[in-house]
Amino acid sequence: MKACTGWFRILPFLLSIVLTACRPPVSQAVGLREQSIENLASRPVRIDIDRGAVRVAGSLGNAVEVSARLRYPADSGYDVTESPDEIIVRARTPERASHSQEKPPVVVEVLVPSGTPVVIEAFDGLIELDSLDGRVEVDSASADIQAIDLHGVAWLRTGRGDTTVQASSGDIRLIGEHGVLSIQNSSGNIAATTIMGTVRFTGRLGAADTVNLETDHGPVEVYLEAGSSAVVRVASTSGRIVCTVPGLSGSMEACSGTLGEAEGVLAIRTVSGAVALRPAP
Repeated sequence: MKACTGWFRILPFLLSIVLTACRPPVSQAVGLREQSIENLASRPVRIDIDRGAVRVAGSLGNAVEVSARLRYPADSGYDVTESPDEIIVRARTPERASHSQEKPPVVVEVLVPSGTPVVIEAFDGLIELDSLDGRVEVDSASADIQAIDLHGVAWLRTGRGDTTVQASSGDIRLIGEHGVLSIQNSSGNIAATTIMGTVRFTGRLGAADTVNLETDHGPVEVYLEAGSSAVVRVASTSGRIVCTVPGLSGSMEACSGTLGEAEGVLAIRTVSGAVALRPAP
């Protein structure tokens, strides 16, 4: 009986040893050597990852600065190459790796000089753009895109992710399928197009602003700030339209009118998606 009692006492200890040995090791992100590449000729920077986080920001220097952290360094591929025509950053993560904003399988951070074109291709993850004045192109299946202080040409596409553009100006185009396309306090030639997703615009319309918002079946939400000056045209094949902005008139099927001196243009079109135009809170 005493022998059996002893075995019962040590059995939990033995099981803990076995379970600890079988448990997969906790992965730790490994930082790679930072690289600095002179880019006096403003060569485009191309970033190609399958999943993870990409952060690109403008800098005052003349070099492209690249750094990366890999959560699975032994099973991931990463390289930075350059040619007379472009600078390329590539990262590939193992199939078992899934993206989360808290623990992305790879984090790529790039600083680019003023005027540098940037092209990003990513399957999934988070893409952050900050203070860029060169041409920016992003193409993704499902990554979220967050952009602030862009000035120039920006073409941002994600199929199932959300895109947010803030405090930007220029020729800006957002393309989606199912996520939210949000434009906040931005100006210029702006277009947002989606199939099932939501399009949201918040800000003031003024001179030289042309904003085109289109959905097939998703809703459009517009919150106009006081002092907007634009011609407004809203139409939907079968979607319900709510228009409560002073100065505009409409019905359940259409809304139109002029605001201020009619310096800009706001055009909204949906197939069956609902449309709401309201004063900004």
